[in-house]
Amino acid sequence: MTVPPKEKPVSAFFPADNAAVIAHLNYLQAIITRLAGNSAQCKSWCLAIVSALFGFAGALKNDKIVACAIIPIVIFCLVDAAYLDDKYPERRDILRAKWRQSLAWEQPKEP
Repeated sequence: MTVPPKEKPVSAFFPADNAAVIAHLNYLQAIITRLAGNSAQCKSWCLAIVSALFGFAGALKNDKIVACAIIPIVIFCLVDAAYLDDKYPERRDILRAKWRQSLAWEQPKEP
């Protein structure tokens, strides 16, 4: 008769010491970083375009151009909201993984 091999004891850091979990969290973090960069760039473009419109309106002394500045603000606001909406599921997954890791940390070790 052969003796079955003993199973390795589960580490207290089980979710975090798995290479696949770490790779997945790095992947999610890269997505969040990319979307945050896109969101910041969207705000930069909005500020530049609205500032140019205000400067153009001031130079021409035309109030209608100032009123048209609301259009890029609304468009870039919607684009930024789309970036933030895309970022939420990945951030939720990371927070859930960290919560599971904290639960694994708090579990008492078996003798």
